[in-house]
Amino acid sequence: MQTPTADSMSNITESYLRSVDSLNLPINFQQLPVVKPPAQFDDPEEFITIYVQLHLPHVKDAIATSGSRVAALVLDPFATSLIDLGNELNIPCYIFHTSNAAFLSLVLHLPILDEKIKQEFSEIDGSINIPAISPIPSHLMPPILMNKKSGSYKSFMYLGRRYMEVKGIIVNSSIALEEEVLKAVAEGQCAPDKPAPEIYPIGPIISIPKGGPEEHECIKWLNFQQPKSVIFLCFGSRGGFELPQVKEIAIGLEHSGHQFLWAVRAPCTGIK
Repeated sequence: MQTPTADSMSNITESYLRSVDSLNLPINFQQLPVVKPPAQFDDPEEFITIYVQLHLPHVKDAIATSGSRVAALVLDPFATSLIDLGNELNIPCYIFHTSNAAFLSLVLHLPILDEKIKQEFSEIDGSINIPAISPIPSHLMPPILMNKKSGSYKSFMYLGRRYMEVKGIIVNSSIALEEEVLKAVAEGQCAPDKPAPEIYPIGPIISIPKGGPEEHECIKWLNFQQPKSVIFLCFGSRGGFELPQVKEIAIGLEHSGHQFLWAVRAPCTGIK
């Protein structure tokens, strides 16, 4: 699928495809015909969803002319519209949920929350309950969900409904990291009125850099700690904080008396 972005991003994509080809793995890439990007959209999430939907006829043609039986469709979250194609062709569909199980729980539970809470989340006093997750103060809900009229909110509502229709969900997590959340999702606590799809935790999926056998200093330190004695904090791909906020979090962690390891991303530069 042609990337509807700047040429530099297309070049990066093409470079990645060439690198995978060079590994001689049993993976084949098929380029789909170029489609015109949508002109009307409210948010990036809505743009991606609509853009993928426009490729549906081309995906159908690619499957029909593949010359072999397609055993399953493994879909990116923004390609959930292809579930309809899988149903039409009697091909089982699986979602590859690249975020963690906690966010999966939120996505699956979002249609339930939408029924219970008619106003905006920011207008609620107190916290919002998500299965197997500590109550979330209403003002700390993800920004993409803070406007129910926005395209991003509608996109995630759509995901929450369509996820429940697939054969299984492959999630970027592990039982060791999110046992309670994975159990809640598998037991159907997020959407009690529907049977839960099979859950396959295969993560954490990480990119291991090439180089010598030298371990990162964090791994070396962890290897000397007692089991279950370290708190791990990761604020996600959108979790950026200003320096004063990072210092406040660090002070709170130090006062807790627990050892901790965290991953802090930009714009907090100069922090190790």
